[in-house]
Amino acid sequence: MITVWIINFIILFVAAITVCYHIVDLEEALNDPTTYPAIFVLRQALPLAWITVILVIIVVLNVASNIVYLAAVTRDLFAFARDKGLPFSGWLSKVNDKRHIPQNSATTSCVFAVLLALIYIGSPVAFYAMTSLAVVSLLQCYGLSIGMHLWRRIKHPETLPPAYFPLGKFGIPLNVMAIVYSSYGFFWAFWPQTTPVTASGFNWYVLHFGNGSWNRTLIVLQGFSHLCGCHRYRHGLLHVQGEAHVYRTRARGRGERTEGGAVSGRMIDFQV
Repeated sequence: MITVWIINFIILFVAAITVCYHIVDLEEALNDPTTYPAIFVLRQALPLAWITVILVIIVVLNVASNIVYLAAVTRDLFAFARDKGLPFSGWLSKVNDKRHIPQNSATTSCVFAVLLALIYIGSPVAFYAMTSLAVVSLLQCYGLSIGMHLWRRIKHPETLPPAYFPLGKFGIPLNVMAIVYSSYGFFWAFWPQTTPVTASGFNWYVLHFGNGSWNRTLIVLQGFSHLCGCHRYRHGLLHVQGEAHVYRTRARGRGERTEGGAVSGRMIDFQV
């Protein structure tokens, strides 16, 4: 995985440097009618036919990548529904007997993606206003999840399950760097990118976050968690590592002897 990431980074870095060095006029490229400076650069060096070929290849790659994204979102939705952490979990976690895939989760992901895309037809400003919250939400999610993991790693390292990709001695410094980066990005994500501020260039993060719409969503989800989710939610480790892991976890929490010897300290009980 790391090797693939390094190869992609090198290729993209070379491509970005090439495009930047071949921009004849920066202002003209930014104001290009296509709204894509890369197409402006291509027009300076290639005929229309070759530009069309390159754009078709890019579109095909985008479609393929979107299929991968859809599969990833479907898997996340299915996994959380399988753990009984969502409304209509039974329907969302159902696996198609013929295709052996979570068909309902895939259909739900597709429907929401299409509905969000239709907003762009009516108003690009409204589309970006609704989807702009994703960046802030991701940064907040990364910061909170990594922060809680870091706290447990420092205060109660014995409560963490075995890792399949351990970072060793670099784990804590990398987690600290990730929290600092996400906090830095979270702060600057609310500021406008250009001045003077217009409706099309306005940074809608602060509006969504400031008027309480995001907070109201969190309150609704928290209410569902307390009323329904906490009574039926089952941690994903139960499906990955089985009930034996729960037994060992409980034994360690009581300081009992397991097959690995006497263990002291508190461990998480993953069965809710």
